Amino acid sequence: MIVVSNYFEIIINMGTTICGSMKNSIPEDILKEMEGHGTLADLVRNQPSKKALREASKKFSTLSKPVRLKILLLLRHGELCVCIIKDAVRYPDSKLSYHLTCLKKAGFIKSWRDRSYLRYSLTEKGKIIADEVFRMLDSD
Repeated sequence: MIVVSNYFEIIINMGTTICGSMKNSIPEDILKEMEGHGTLADLVRNQPSKKALREASKKFSTLSKPVRLKILLLLRHGELCVCIIKDAVRYPDSKLSYHLTCLKKAGFIKSWRDRSYLRYSLTEKGKIIADEVFRMLDSD
C-alpha cells in the first residue's frame, strides 16, 4: 500500500482506489468519470516527475513579469538589436539585461554579437510562447 496523502490511499495490486474519509463525499458523477481514467493510482503514475514540474514552474515564473512578455511580443516581429528593445521597453541597461538573461536561461530567446551590436531573437520555444501570449491578449 502506498500513501499519497492523508486523504488518499492507493491499493495498486488490486487496481482499486480507496478515498479514505472522502469516499462518501465524492459525487457519483465524478466517480463515474474516474472510471474512464483508470484508478487514482493510474492518474498519479501518469503525472510528470517532480523535476519536470519544477522546470515547468521555473519557465512559467519567467513569464510572470510584464516586461518579459513585452520583450517576447516585440521579438515576434523578428530579430532586434538590444538598443531597439531598450527604447521600446524603457528600462535601464542593468534591469533590461537581467530580464533578457532570464528569458535566455528559460530558452525563450537567443542572442549573438553582430559587429558591435547585440541582437536577440526568439527560439522555437519562444515563438510558441509569444504566439500564445499574443492570442491570449487578442482574445480579451
